[in-house]
Amino acid sequence: MNKKGEFMFRYFYLSVFIVFPFFLSSLAYSTQAIHANLEHITQTAEASFVGTCIDRRVELLPDARFSGGLLVTKYTFRIGQWIKGPQQKKEGELFEFVQYGATREEAAKMNVSFIIGLPQFEKNKEYVLFTTRRSPATGLSSTVGLEQGVFDVVVQANGTKSVTNKFLSTSLFQNLPVKQGVQKTLTAAKSASSQDGSVISLQSFVDLVNALGENAR
Repeated sequence: MNKKGEFMFRYFYLSVFIVFPFFLSSLAYSTQAIHANLEHITQTAEASFVGTCIDRRVELLPDARFSGGLLVTKYTFRIGQWIKGPQQKKEGELFEFVQYGATREEAAKMNVSFIIGLPQFEKNKEYVLFTTRRSPATGLSSTVGLEQGVFDVVVQANGTKSVTNKFLSTSLFQNLPVKQGVQKTLTAAKSASSQDGSVISLQSFVDLVNALGENAR
């Protein structure tokens, strides 16, 4: 990773790792992450996939460092299409990860602080996710750039699937590599997007992510 990449990487995880101990205290803290483009999200993610959330379990884990315990949500996804990861998964296989925090209501019920900005996933809803590696200290992970690494899958009136993310029309497509393969796929992806760029064909999006992954090799 070059110096620029290292700089972005460090700031990208400020909200998740550097200030993580503060998340676990009783202080209210609003999570923030700098905006990154799709290349950085793709290359930073340990795993990425299209999948449906089939289970979410909120637990308050005992932790000697914190009197109130550690509030986490355990998610299980059924893979629809595997894009990237240390272990190749097939359609129908399961992917699990544990993320710090829960909904506002769940945090209040367990008498712990609610953290703004952490993405939440609904059961029976389909997403494209870019997830971080698990923390060696806690076993927790999250999506890259928090909400930036989460894309909702929506079914259009004609039955085709698209993805949407509030960053699609702003920072995600900026400063992508100028290599022919990436730019050709980007052009095709943009032609398959809505007029304002906020919705894009699922397959075109996956093709672009794969092109960006190939560019990194």
